[in-house]
Amino acid sequence: METRTWQGLPCLIGGLPGKILEATGADACYAFGRLVFRSKETWNDKHTRHHELAHHKQAQADPLFSLKYLLESALNGYEGNAYEVDADAYADAALRRCRKRSRSSASRRSRRRR
Repeated sequence: METRTWQGLPCLIGGLPGKILEATGADACYAFGRLVFRSKETWNDKHTRHHELAHHKQAQADPLFSLKYLLESALNGYEGNAYEVDADAYADAALRRCRKRSRSSASRRSRRRR
């Protein structure tokens, strides 16, 4: 198992936690104040990383997050879970910001070369 820090959060990659995720069919999860990733491949997926960060923010904002998340999943399933929809939207927006910054950096480098 590998341990890293990202956005100030401890992250576990692989090892026993990764095998548990693999057995459940999940790529990653937020648990006990940590982001847990099945493997280095899922760690390298920026959307997954930002999606799990969104769950951390949800948990920080609401002490009943875990209970509400489970209830939401029981009532609406994974795909219809409002916390999952919100986490996906958060990750999508984060990646758009990253791409926008990347394009503007490339544009500045291009102008400097001229």
